[in-house]
Amino acid sequence: MVAARTSTGAWVSLEEARKSLPEEELVKKVKWFFFLTPDLMGHMEDVVERYQAERHAKGETPFPIKITRDRREVEASRGRETAETLESRSETLEAGEAKVGLQWSPLWQRLRATVKDKGLTQTKAARLFGVVQQTFAGWIAGPERGYPIPEELVPLVKRWVDGGDPPSPEELASRKTKRPGVNPETGKPWTRPRKGTEAPPDDVE
Repeated sequence: MVAARTSTGAWVSLEEARKSLPEEELVKKVKWFFFLTPDLMGHMEDVVERYQAERHAKGETPFPIKITRDRREVEASRGRETAETLESRSETLEAGEAKVGLQWSPLWQRLRATVKDKGLTQTKAARLFGVVQQTFAGWIAGPERGYPIPEELVPLVKRWVDGGDPPSPEELASRKTKRPGVNPETGKPWTRPRKGTEAPPDDVE
């Protein structure tokens, strides 16, 4: 099994990393870890035990060697730790549980993965939030290579990423900051009023 640890400390699968991160970050900033699967470890136990049984049968070892997955049994055999110490260690591990999955990744990475999961183009995804493709591309490139998602849009982006509910035209029209992009109601660019004229009702800046 292959797992990736991102620069934020989140653990994601190979597929999640492929969907949520740009290629440059995959190569330069992500740490990759390779783990043996439980099934493989089970086979390894059998191989080692058979080998040690053969050695014992030949008189090469004074006793056969068995493999256990029970850490308490191992530590008890070594006489190094008490049950209280082991229980304390277990509680510590639970308290410091690793952050596994995309839910621990930054919003821009989760947004990038969601777009791929839904099979949307950047242009179609951008239209959901009333922006142009270039703006959206900057969001999913991350704040270092692109630019951050506007604060007033963060709740709307999170809602769509987590539950699939896109922002309504009314929610987008209530934005206070100036925004390049498209009006999701008309599919046309937001227009700026000419000097000396009033802006149309749905072209609020």
